[in-house]
Amino acid sequence: MRCWPEWLPTPACPSRFGRRRWGIERAGSGERIDASLSVSPLVVQGRRGFVCALADVTERVRHERELMRLATRDRLTGLPNRAMIESLLEAAVERSRRYRRPFAVLCLDLSRFKLITDTLGHQAGDALLQEVAQRIVASVRAADLVGRIGTDDFAVLLEEIRDADEAAAIAGRILDAFDAPVTLPGCEHYVRPAVGIAVYPTDLAGVGAAEGHEGHKDGDDPQALLRAAETALYAAKRMGGRRHAFFRPELAEQARRQLALDGDLRAALALKQFRLHYQPKVSLIDYSLEGFEALLRWEKPGQGQNQGQGTMIPPGEFIPVAEETGFIVPLGDWVLDEACRQMREWLDAGMEPVPVAVNISPKHLRNRSAEDFRRIIDRHGLPPGLIELEITEGAVMQDLDHALAVLAALKAMGIRVAVDDFGTGHSSLSYLKRLPITTLKIDRSFINGVPNEREDAGIVSTIIAMADMLGLHVVAEGVEKTEQANFLRHHNCTQVQGWLTGRPVPADAACRLLMERLRQTAALGAA
Repeated sequence: MRCWPEWLPTPACPSRFGRRRWGIERAGSGERIDASLSVSPLVVQGRRGFVCALADVTERVRHERELMRLATRDRLTGLPNRAMIESLLEAAVERSRRYRRPFAVLCLDLSRFKLITDTLGHQAGDALLQEVAQRIVASVRAADLVGRIGTDDFAVLLEEIRDADEAAAIAGRILDAFDAPVTLPGCEHYVRPAVGIAVYPTDLAGVGAAEGHEGHKDGDDPQALLRAAETALYAAKRMGGRRHAFFRPELAEQARRQLALDGDLRAALALKQFRLHYQPKVSLIDYSLEGFEALLRWEKPGQGQNQGQGTMIPPGEFIPVAEETGFIVPLGDWVLDEACRQMREWLDAGMEPVPVAVNISPKHLRNRSAEDFRRIIDRHGLPPGLIELEITEGAVMQDLDHALAVLAALKAMGIRVAVDDFGTGHSSLSYLKRLPITTLKIDRSFINGVPNEREDAGIVSTIIAMADMLGLHVVAEGVEKTEQANFLRHHNCTQVQGWLTGRPVPADAACRLLMERLRQTAALGAA
């Protein structure tokens, strides 16, 4: 018979009496059960004694243990949940303070998890999470603790580390575990996680000197440490690829700015602070205007003494925030609608029609159908051929099947589709042949090197020749020098955009370019 260390006193009995829970074996069968033993004093005809009652509480104890498991464990993976991770982190902080031993917290999440569940269903998502949990556990040391703290978020508690380099090495092993694809129903999927790392305390872990920010603290309590690791995780995701990143104080400040920027972005759309500028696309044959690319600008009104002076927020500052928060979808709808409205205004004023290109982000493409884009164009009564949607290689490759379906439907509707920044993504020639597109735009990073850089010149000339064989139109972007334009003309690229031929201008200046084009056409007709 074994006694559990639990004493349950009853108010009616002296403190030395009460109920105890026992673990016993049932006679004959050897089955172990949990039992509750109650002992009460008894006086009968002057004789003192005790009354003992033994009750089988096996089912109750099992239920209590199950409740405890549900309260501290993730039901899908069996890993500790966020509440338990925070409790264990609190104990780790106390041990670190007492014994002056550093530890680290790693946060990890998966790329495109929502896309997988939306496409393949929640059962596939659950199978993916279980496989991810197993790979993380297999990648860390036996003494390390792995928990699931969100939908596709995992945390790893690394105690007994020597320094930050050891934490980085373990993060690398976790990332290496996902080099092999995860098999899901009907397909294989490559998981591309990112890892954020927070350490405690930084002076013992050596991360201050390693990262160049001595004297800071990643956090003094479990919640602060998890926030620090999650902030570092977002920084790692922005790096792209398979990366890990340590928390740095400036990351927290950047996160606060982005949070404020997200709120300002949503207000800006309602307050009509966004503008479109139009960059000309020009023929290399006669330098005539052949179209525009609509580029988003945000003019934020000044405050205080600068109320009359608006501030132009660079797209590189607010577009990533809009993409990360999902605001890029309604913002992208607005850009397309505004470009169509402006084109309708130009046509009504008698301008000759030229195509206008609008950039479509990866998230925008995933969340909209071809019919959604067509409805916006039809709202303004435009011929579909006057709109060109520009997408990046990455947007296509993130969800190839969906992208192919949408692009094929767009092309069938007569809407032009261009692959932007071509050459910087990961698409193969076999995929390029399958894409229902009309135009390739050569990325400016290659144009910068022509004609002097041999490798860039070879890449650009090859892209032009390949596009010609596939029957695709080619546009070179970022053209700033006459020798670049001459090289492109020599290799049969007929259309360019860049500062050499025209910078982005507001709608009224673009209208003047159209009027000049109209006058030139009229003069040619008269001649």
